[in-house]
Amino acid sequence: MSQTAASISPSSELQLSTVPTLLRYLRQLDGLLDLAQSHCRSKGLDENRLLGSRIAPDMQPLRSQVWICGNFVPRMEAALRGGEPRYPDWPQDLAGMQHQLQALLDQVQAWSAGDFEPADRRVESDAGQAWLQMPLRAWIHQFALPNFCFHLTAVYLLLRQQGLPLGKAQYDGFHRY
Repeated sequence: MSQTAASISPSSELQLSTVPTLLRYLRQLDGLLDLAQSHCRSKGLDENRLLGSRIAPDMQPLRSQVWICGNFVPRMEAALRGGEPRYPDWPQDLAGMQHQLQALLDQVQAWSAGDFEPADRRVESDAGQAWLQMPLRAWIHQFALPNFCFHLTAVYLLLRQQGLPLGKAQYDGFHRY
């Protein structure tokens, strides 16, 4: 017997709207980093120069954008399971970052519907210099996932800026032109 939409609990709905999105876009990030490695090899470019590139002088470099994007996984896990986020030691190179992304994918795949219960519990978290206090569902949908996507988009834009021939297909994996 299958569950109908009406019989899915709020915490299960939250899991179903969070986990597949994170898994998909962590894989897309991994693919972008793979393309960046190939681009550096084929063009004879210095990987550290690429990783140090910035969209604007006051924005974080590509390396940090990858780290911040990935660090939303431990932030979400801390919100789900309690405690402080345990951030990984991010490698400095593209291959190492891809290896770390695989560990994050495994981490997200281990989340269960029970981790999202109750969906209305309060989460306290920083947002730059602001302090957020909001229900888990709102924190995930209004803060965590949008910020994850913001930093993923920054990675995409930085790679485009550095000459990688990317399009929407490499960002979301759906588009074909």
